[in-house]
Amino acid sequence: MRSAMAAVVFPLFLLSADAGFSQGGPPPLPASQLDEWVLAQPNWLDIFLDAPLRFAGLNTAPGWRRAGTALSLDTNCPAFLNLSMINDGEANISLTSGTFSFWFQPNYTSVPDGGDGPTNWASLFTVGQWTSNASASCWSLVIDPDGTNLIFLAQSNGASQVVLSAPIDFDAGDWHNICLTYSPTTGSCLYLEGQPIVTNTGAISYLPSDADCVAYGFSIGSEGGTNGIFQARGQFQDLQTYDGPLSADEIAQDY
Repeated sequence: MRSAMAAVVFPLFLLSADAGFSQGGPPPLPASQLDEWVLAQPNWLDIFLDAPLRFAGLNTAPGWRRAGTALSLDTNCPAFLNLSMINDGEANISLTSGTFSFWFQPNYTSVPDGGDGPTNWASLFTVGQWTSNASASCWSLVIDPDGTNLIFLAQSNGASQVVLSAPIDFDAGDWHNICLTYSPTTGSCLYLEGQPIVTNTGAISYLPSDADCVAYGFSIGSEGGTNGIFQARGQFQDLQTYDGPLSADEIAQDY
């Protein structure tokens, strides 16, 4: 049975990302885990045995944590894994305040290290659906085609925002722990290998819409929906979501 706190998170998900709380109020409660996907099984269930919305074109590859295989998205054909925002009335993601944490292994080397990078925009995860003109709405964490920047963007109603951008330098075959936190009070923070690389950005200006979240959920390793484009060209394991930002100490300890 999931935490009772998780049941109240999803109805709050349309609240503005910059709806702040009183500075004089009580301290925030510790973040609670909402869901987890080991991403090591061909049916891609979460730890509560809930099925994804849909998937196609997925492969497995050798993993290193908890199980012998990992989710792989690196094909010339459409491939996607759409996970649900809510199961059995309980939230898998909060869009007001939360954390995404996962492990990623690229199949490419970044340009500064003599590689070619992913050569396409490589989507690590997308909530909602990305479109080139922001006609739909999303949050998306992507790597640029040279493999030199990790970018978190938000879009809705024809407008887009780069919430944060951080330099990276990946080598093929190395596993990386990536953790993104966000809240109205601290903004967004990005951690790599348990260490902060971007902290305390401004507020997230755009949220994925209710309709796009219901229709597309959130996607791992390619852009939202069923197009299966902008594949990450790598492997994923152990995706975890929380209803608040983990602290720097918690992230470092978990790493």
